[in-house]
Amino acid sequence: MANKLTRLELYLKILEAIEKQKALKLENIKEETAIDYPILEKAMSFLEKQALVKKENMKNEPIYTNTQRGYRVRKFLFQKQEPKEDFPCLNLKIGLV
Repeated sequence: MANKLTRLELYLKILEAIEKQKALKLENIKEETAIDYPILEKAMSFLEKQALVKKENMKNEPIYTNTQRGYRVRKFLFQKQEPKEDFPCLNLKIGLV
């Protein structure tokens, strides 16, 4: 990994990757996120303890899915705000893009 991610960025990247595919094996999460195994394993353990992801066994392989809580946390932290009309008479919009 070239850029060092903060823990929050790392967790959000994992939650987003799982959400895109609905369920992923650890190997697939690694491919999607480009996070090294030792770091990924620790992150997955943390996310499980926080009830943000759930590990289930399918055909003797662990599969990870986001919990409802994980989905809400990811959605809240990635939430985009609509621009506000601060100067309607000038037809200018100022806010987050």
